[in-house]
Parts: sequence; C-alpha cells; structure tokens
Amino acid sequence: MRFWASVLTTLSVIPLWLRWGLDQSEQQIDKMQEAVFNSPGTQAPVTPPVLLATGALLSAHLLLGLAIFRLSFWRTLLSLLLSFAAGTGLFLIFLQRNE
Repeated sequence: MRFWASVLTTLSVIPLWLRWGLDQSEQQIDKMQEAVFNSPGTQAPVTPPVLLATGALLSAHLLLGLAIFRLSFWRTLLSLLLSFAAGTGLFLIFLQRNE
C-alpha cells in the first residue's frame, strides 16, 4: 500500500511538471532563435529553473519514499520509474487530445 501511495503522489505531479518544462523549453528556443542573429548562441537549451525543478522533484520523491513511506531504496527507485512512465504516458495522451 505504501508503494502505491508513493507512485500516486509522484504520478500526480509528473504531467504538470512535463507541461511546465515543455513551455519553458519552447520559450527558451524562441529566445535562442532571436539571439542567433546577434550572438554566437551562448544561451543554454535547458534553463536553470527546469534543472532546479527536476532536482527538487527527484529529491522530493526520494524523501517521500525513504523517509515518509519507509520504502527500501530499490522500491523507491521502482516507484519513481513506474510513476514517471505512467505520468509521461498520461501527458502524451492529453497532449495528443489538445492538438
């Protein structure tokens, strides 16, 4: 039961995080295309807020799994992989419906 609770908590955040990351990357690509005429393209393709949010999401999942739900490390990793796969699938389904 604790394993599935860990999966569902992260699964509820993954599609939102992916949507936000997609919006951030599209904005960054627009900035890079505008800047290509004035500079040699020195902007990073992945913005620091996206990297920070990714680290926070992974850390929060590890904290939830190991400290709060008291899962073993391997079960925590398995729940992360399962929730990421399911969340990505849900995100792709909703993305296709909106286009």
